[in-house]
Amino acid sequence: MQTDVQPSVRTETPRRQRLRYFDHFRAVTILLVVASHSYAGWRRDSILEISAANLITGATALFVFISGFFFHHAFHRNFHYGRFMRKKTVAVLVPYLVLSTAFMLDTLRKGGAITYDVRFSDDPWVDGVAAALAKYATGNAHYVYWYVPFIMLMFALSPVFLRFIDLKLRSQVLLVVGALTLASFVWRSRLSLNPLHSVLYFVGFYLLGILFSLHRERVERAFTRTSAAVLWTLTVLVAVASAFAGQVGNMHKENPWEYTGFDWMVPLKVAMIAAMLASAFLFAKRESRVLGHLAKTSFAIFFVHPWFIEPMKQLVPERLLGDASGAAVLFLLVLGATLATIALVKAILGDCSRYVIGY
Repeated sequence: MQTDVQPSVRTETPRRQRLRYFDHFRAVTILLVVASHSYAGWRRDSILEISAANLITGATALFVFISGFFFHHAFHRNFHYGRFMRKKTVAVLVPYLVLSTAFMLDTLRKGGAITYDVRFSDDPWVDGVAAALAKYATGNAHYVYWYVPFIMLMFALSPVFLRFIDLKLRSQVLLVVGALTLASFVWRSRLSLNPLHSVLYFVGFYLLGILFSLHRERVERAFTRTSAAVLWTLTVLVAVASAFAGQVGNMHKENPWEYTGFDWMVPLKVAMIAAMLASAFLFAKRESRVLGHLAKTSFAIFFVHPWFIEPMKQLVPERLLGDASGAAVLFLLVLGATLATIALVKAILGDCSRYVIGY
């Protein structure tokens, strides 16, 4: 009998039974998201640095996996498309529109203009309005916000995922493997600003989340200290392989069907998801108020942290710029300012804060 396997630890909420270890998983994921946006100035010159950076990069895939998991775990039973889309519109789309508008107004306040990659009209007013609409549609108000038009499109495709749930296991596995293989070659879209291209890239991670939810208890029985160690070893080896292959960060291209090589980020994030799940499961009995709060506010952290990346760079000592320690300092400054802002907005707006910051 294995003595290091623990039962899944759950806590009750009014709406559904939650998995504590999945909250821990989500908390670590949002930390990786903030960290990946905080190291732009880090000069990654060695294999070790590139490997470490590639581990941090691409955490969006983990969030897509989480979304897929909860689509089945929380919404599949008694699913109602209209109610589901209304809920996601309030929780995700409304704060996105509010904060995207705020970013564009801030650009105008600073004397800039609302522009897009293409010019829509010679009339500056018409061009500005069209550019603003294009930014809303692609998530280009801030480079971090591309995720929202993409994930709303995924939510709109829910009937497709319901059909996936009804398939036999063999067909489900083949579809997940096929989708992840496709992602390895289509790469991410240029600047991640094509939601349809993003669906091609990330749908495998969403399906993987659904598949894990469907067979969670069976998979959990395989989560031991030994399997966690093996999975983390595999994850590190894939990260090192990606560095030796010359991949630094995410891979992007305009045309998904043009062959440009293999994206190591896909197998790396699949291995990392498995390793993080195993570790979170093994530590599930250890309640963490910090991780619980980060999980609860994860979407607010996503929405708010872009506002502090550039301002906080000014506070990083110049001697640390371009260094891993400088990236770490910036990460802590951005995270601290973000959490303080979330607390302040929540205190001022109360429940209405969810329409502004998603919490």
